[in-house]
Order: sequence, then C-alpha cells, then structure tokens
Amino acid sequence: MFDIKKDLQNYTLMIVDDEMENIKPLAKILDTKFKEVYTAKDGQEGIFVFKEKNPDIIMTDIRMPVMDGLDMAEEIKEINPNVPIIVASAFSDTNFLLRAIEIGICQYVVKPLELKKIYNAFEHCIKHKFLEDRLELRNLELQRNNKKLTEYIQAVELSSIVCRTDKYRNIKYVNQEFLDYLGYTQEELQGKHCKDIKLNEEDNFHQKLLGKIEEQGFFKGLSEDVRKDGELVYSNVTVVPLLDDSGQIEEFLGIRHDITEIINKIYYDPLTGYLNRVALARDLARGKDRVLVFFNIDDFKEINDLYGNDFGDYILRAVVSALDKEVEKFNTAKVYKLSGDEFGVLYDGVDEKTALENAKEVQKNLEKKTFSYNDYHIELSLTIGATVQEEETMIKADMALKHAKSNKKSFALYREIPDDREKFEENIFWTKKLKDAIENDKLVPFFQPIENTSKNCTEKYECLVRLVDGEEIISPYKFLDIAYKTKMSKDLTKIMIEKSFKHFQDKEYEFSINLAFSDLLEDDIVEFLSSKIDEYGVGEKLIIELLETEEIDFYEKLEGFVKLIKSKGGKVAIDDFGSGYSNFMHVINLDVDLLKIDGSIVKEIINDEDSYKIVKTIINFAKDLGIRVVAEYVFSKEVYDKVKDLGVDFVQGYHIGEPNPKI
Repeated sequence: MFDIKKDLQNYTLMIVDDEMENIKPLAKILDTKFKEVYTAKDGQEGIFVFKEKNPDIIMTDIRMPVMDGLDMAEEIKEINPNVPIIVASAFSDTNFLLRAIEIGICQYVVKPLELKKIYNAFEHCIKHKFLEDRLELRNLELQRNNKKLTEYIQAVELSSIVCRTDKYRNIKYVNQEFLDYLGYTQEELQGKHCKDIKLNEEDNFHQKLLGKIEEQGFFKGLSEDVRKDGELVYSNVTVVPLLDDSGQIEEFLGIRHDITEIINKIYYDPLTGYLNRVALARDLARGKDRVLVFFNIDDFKEINDLYGNDFGDYILRAVVSALDKEVEKFNTAKVYKLSGDEFGVLYDGVDEKTALENAKEVQKNLEKKTFSYNDYHIELSLTIGATVQEEETMIKADMALKHAKSNKKSFALYREIPDDREKFEENIFWTKKLKDAIENDKLVPFFQPIENTSKNCTEKYECLVRLVDGEEIISPYKFLDIAYKTKMSKDLTKIMIEKSFKHFQDKEYEFSINLAFSDLLEDDIVEFLSSKIDEYGVGEKLIIELLETEEIDFYEKLEGFVKLIKSKGGKVAIDDFGSGYSNFMHVINLDVDLLKIDGSIVKEIINDEDSYKIVKTIINFAKDLGIRVVAEYVFSKEVYDKVKDLGVDFVQGYHIGEPNPKI
C-alpha cells in the first residue's frame, strides 16, 4: 500500500501559479514534504523549469498571463506524456474540464485549495506515475521477467479498473473494481465481446485503437460505458497491447479510472438531475433518422415572478419528471432539461408519425395536469417545436419552437414552417462581422448623457457599445443577440469594460456599463471587472446596470456581486425596470442604488394612462426605499416635464442628448 507522507519525500514538485503570494503558505508546507519544490509564475516559465529540473509531479493554475496552464500542460505532455499534472483552479467551465481530459491531466482540484484535497491528488498522481512508468516498459518487462509482469498487474489492481481481452476484444479477465464499475459478475462477463456489454461501443473504436497503438504504442482516451442497469459511466482509459514471442498482439490490457462524477457535471442539469443541452448535442452526433421535439412552458417568467423562484424551480423539476413518465413506453426515448424553461425529447428508433403523435399527446396530458406546491395550484400551457434529425438539428427544432410561439401556435414542425434561410444567413453574416470587429478593434463605447433633474445639468453617462465599420456606425440591436448566441458576448463585455474605464479614469462624471445576469455567472468576467476597477481607480464613479430578468437562479452569487461592487465604492442599478412583471423583491433584497424605468413605458406616459400609473408607482416605491430613479427614452420636452413632475431624479433620452463617441 502507498503511504502518502513517506512517498512524497521521494518526489520533486513544480508549482506554476501567477499569484504565488496567495499560495505561499501552501508552498511552504509542501516544501517540507517533497524532496524538492520548484516554482514558476506562468506556463512559459513552467516549461523552462520543467526542461531544466524534470520534476516528478506538476501542479498548475489554468488562467495565467503569457501562457495558461493547459497550453503548458499540452506542451509538457509532448515532451513526457507520463508526467502527472494536477490542475488547481477556480474555473468550472465545461470547456476547461473537457480539454483537461483530452490532454491527459491526472487530477483536477477546485479552489480554494485544501491540504486534504491536495494530498488526495498527490496520492493519485504517485499511483498514476507508478503505473505509467511500468506501462512504458511493458513489452521489455514481459519478455525479460514474468515476475515483473505479475508485480505490475498487482500494482495496477490496487487502484485501477482492469480488463484484459484477446486480440478480438473478447473478455478474458476483469478485476473486482471493473465488476463494481459496470455492475456485472465474473460469470456474466467471461468470454463476452466488449460490444455485448456496451464497453466503449463507439462504432470505429477498434480501428481507432489499432491506429493509435501503431502510431504511439498505446491508446489513451475517454470511454463512455454502460452499466448492467443501463446507467452511463465514464472513464479515462489506457489500452496497451500484450505481445507474443513473435511480437504480434496477443491480448489487450485496458486500465480505467472512473471520472463519471466529473463528466456528469458537464452532461447533467444541476437543478433537475436530467441530461442537459450538452448531452443532447452529443447524442445527436451519434445517430440519424431520429425525431427531436422541444417543449416550452408558456409564460414561465410570469409564473416565476408571481409565485417566486422556489415555485418556479418546482415547476421545472415537475415538468421534466412528467415528460419522462409520458415517454417511458419508448425505451429509447430520452428527456433533456435545456436552458431556462425549455425541455427536449429525442425519439430514437421511433418513426416520425408515432413520435409526433406521442409528442402532441404528451402536450395535452401535461396541460390537463394540475401542479401543486404548498398552497399553490396551477395548470400549464406548453408550446412545442419539432424536427426530424438532419444537419443542425437543434437549431431547426429551436426555429420550429420560436415560429410556433411567435405565431401563437401550439405546435410547429420545421419542414412545414416558412423558409427562414434569409434570417439564418443574416445571423451568419452578423456572426462573421462581429468576429471581425472583435479581432480588428472595431467595437467602441458611445456615451449618452444622463441629466440630474434638480440641478438641470449632466451628471452621468451611460456607455453603449457601437460597431464602427468604415463610415457606418452600427447599433447593438443588430449584433447583440448573435453575440450571446455565439458566446462572443464575453469578449464584447471585456472590451467595453476596458475602453469605458480608460475613458473615464480622468473624468469627474459618474458612468454606467451594462451587464447581463449571464455575465455574472462567468468567473473570469467578474475577476476581469474587479481587476480593472482597481487598475483604473474608477470604483467611486462606476455604476453597474443589471438587466431585470427572470433568470436569477443563482441569487447568492448575484448578492455577492453587488457587495463586491459596493465594496469598491461603486453603485448598482436595475435596468429596464417595469418591463414584464417586475419582481420588486429583487430590488429590496439586492440593495440597489438606482432604478431605470423601462423606456417602452416612459415613451407612452403622455398618451397612456396605464403607463403613467406604472411610472408613478415605481417612483413612489423607489422613494420609500431611498432609491433614486432614472427615466429612460425621454424624447421630448413634454415627456421630460411629465416625468420631472412625477419626481424622477434623472432623465435620459434624445431630448437630453444622443449617444456620442465624445462627452
């Protein structure tokens, strides 16, 4: 057995982190445990130290200047594929996890770092290194010494899931860990082909296996396997050939490490426990001639606002569970919890007519059902969009669903809706244009003045993004939706932060920038924002405008963000307040400084009595809480006088001034 405290003394360690000051206490402890500890401040220096010192184990952060941890790990793995690397990071982005798995990272430790987590990672790495060293020498040891082979197998058995097959992949031996992993008995597996038990059932796996072994002497990759009870499990698998005396492949030895828990975080929705959109994309890539149906809860925002987030979460869990029961008669149908209030059902091996008839029947059954939670009882209305699998299946199911909703239909099939190719091509056009704008510095902030009604002077500015293409100034309504759909919004947000902060660092005015709630879920955006506030010293001038939304699912994170901004001297505003069914509790709980009344209400205040009453109610509500109010879309003196009489503190709109590149 391994003794972690004793074994560390035999190994050298390299720590790569650009914030060594933050982990000095940890480094000091580890320095007494390892034979030698080396440090590097970024990936590039890490490669230099690795080449010079050849450490046994590497622990690295991901996000670093010059070269990040994963790029460094990839380059080091090219030099020595067997060196164990631990990634220690606060980032939970699925792209980082998937790439780390592809590179062959030994362990992934989530910050904040704790000694227990780190010691567990080191113990795994020592075992990993121990096994990899022996794998590297496998053929030589097999020929020289059968005793060595026995020792090797015993060592592997201590910590790995082991399977041995003949050259045709018929099972000859599995250890107890393998039986626990897949839920079979020895008798059930003996002589079975790997495909019979769905052990990495990828169609061309055998060809890929042989190709990699011929190229590099072994195969290493991600394996998706199926337990006896039907549950999907995942492992990092290394397959090595065992050769006969003539050098021909006689057997395959597969060594697995279970990473199901990590993969499940990527493929499963945390609220409901059902497969998510990432899993749906994976499953769609594996087959053909299947029917995909998207279900959407009508007016879910109003339900969430009226009854609260707990009730909304209950509805999402109840609907996906009800969907699952409704389609369970089709053994191959899968249910997915997609983003927001959307769900998907993938009918596999079901003909189109049967699948669509079932989807409509499910829709009717769910609409007849009463959903009860505490003292609340409601019935739901659902809209569905469907497509038969072809290229861009999810996009086409989305388009069918949107067509049904916009035309107030309960159901739409993609091939029966009007040709939306023109809109699709327009999206592609703006995707390319936005990418070019990001790469070639064509995104700039324009500044719209905000007037203090009691002082009759400009006191603040709102920073609004514009795309400058030659002589053309393009407003964000042309490209903002595309930015979020294509995940380029992160780049756009960082550009606006950098340029707006730089512009106002030596100005006396307060200024505001807009953030969507989705931005606050991105740790790197929040960290970037925080660092730029400190770099430019604009904390006391800054106002963060948050778009009012029903998507506040991570309330504690939002509260933490508001506290962060206020700790740096900044203010927080709720933008577009009054659109839809406003949740006044958000305002109270979040301790905001300003409310910006939605322009669609303000512009109707002269002609519409309801708009007038809404504006008046919002102003009185804000005044009672000591919150200042901004009226947007003030386009005329008549509107200006009306909102001023109602008591707004600030006004913004074309009557005050248009957005301009200069102030």
